[in-house]
Amino acid sequence: MNENKKVLLVDDNFSTRNSYELILKIKGYDVVSVSSVEEALIYKNEGFDIAILDGLEGKCFGLIDEISANRPLIITGDEGIFNEAKRKNIESYPRPLSRENRNKIFGDNE
Repeated sequence: MNENKKVLLVDDNFSTRNSYELILKIKGYDVVSVSSVEEALIYKNEGFDIAILDGLEGKCFGLIDEISANRPLIITGDEGIFNEAKRKNIESYPRPLSRENRNKIFGDNE
């Protein structure tokens, strides 16, 4: 199970952030949910298992360098950010999330 696995969730869209947070909590993750890079940096030394980041207008790349996370990943609707993440070998997914990608991230089997 995902008990005790810590997730940092950073997304400036309230609805998206709350949806992802709910899914993760149902799956048993311990979630820290914030809306900005500045807020995320408060938790940079927490040692997250997963960091799920919105593209944050490209600020996600600097944040990945700052935070402690075993599996950083980016979910974005910005094609440029998505392609840059792929070039940097950062796990990334385009928005909207397909069922297959949702399963990869959240472990959904629905």
